[in-house]
Amino acid sequence: MIRKLNTKDYDEFCRIRLESLKTYEIAFSSMPEFFINAPKKMKLKLLEDSENDSSNFIMGYFQDEKLLGIIGFRRETRESVSHKGSMWGFVVDSDFQGKGIGKKLIMSFVDQLEKDKNIKYVRLMVATACERAIKLFMSSGFIQYGIETESISDGKNFYDQIYMKREI
Repeated sequence: MIRKLNTKDYDEFCRIRLESLKTYEIAFSSMPEFFINAPKKMKLKLLEDSENDSSNFIMGYFQDEKLLGIIGFRRETRESVSHKGSMWGFVVDSDFQGKGIGKKLIMSFVDQLEKDKNIKYVRLMVATACERAIKLFMSSGFIQYGIETESISDGKNFYDQIYMKREI
């Protein structure tokens, strides 16, 4: 089942988010320590927005009560750029990858965005080293429109990121 997350999903959201940050360090521009040390209020705010605000949300793929994948959307707030937003935090539990969950999450995400006639496109950034994710995004209608060299660092190395977008 795929649905928007809410505050009741706090424990499962924190579990999968922290696991993803630890497992795929270069895939996210946020390090595990930042999430661990972030106040509970900040994490709950993400879920409150998802529950109450169609402009910012997190969708989750559940099997029984376990959250197996997440995908987030953050809309631009300034009027001149409010026609677009960013995908963030996309991950599927490593034990369940390759089973079509990611594709289903992305397509449900796009369906959700299509309900807002003011959204023209969604963009994302993905590390060039995340080849499977890049292929998944491309097969889901995303196109590359740029690259930022040395975009993120793990403290030792720098990694490039690809900018991609999908028309809605």
